[in-house]
Amino acid sequence: MKATRLEILGDDGEWHEVPGIASIELHEEQPEPTSAELHARLAAREILTRRLVERHGLTRLTARRAVLAVEQGQDTPHAALVRAEAREVMRPVHEAFERLREQLRPTFEAYGRMLRAFTENLSRSALSEHQERRPVRRPDRPAWQSPYGPPRRR
Repeated sequence: MKATRLEILGDDGEWHEVPGIASIELHEEQPEPTSAELHARLAAREILTRRLVERHGLTRLTARRAVLAVEQGQDTPHAALVRAEAREVMRPVHEAFERLREQLRPTFEAYGRMLRAFTENLSRSALSEHQERRPVRRPDRPAWQSPYGPPRRR
């Protein structure tokens, strides 16, 4: 078995071994949900639970367990019902965002055209400035000859 070795990147940009490490255990941590996120999650669970009870005749306990299982990625006999009800609940929200997207499309397309024209004008302007600053070729000497005269002898 290979020994455990841990290295850290130092301020000098080099990797340095950290001595005395016997083993390493990594834990994936998720940020704590805010109270608004918790309330939204609880409300969504309640809405789906009610719909499953009222529309499909499930008991409240069965519906609640099915909703929690789907939320956690587990498969249940009622998972398809939970997903179908969730899609149905979210349909008006999805349609509202689609309408908003279509209404904003012309604005963003115009904004894109304006930015494209701006960058083209900017690059043309920078190019013309660069061309104006070029040294003018003097006709009294060849291009390869230094304007400072011949090099000194050593």
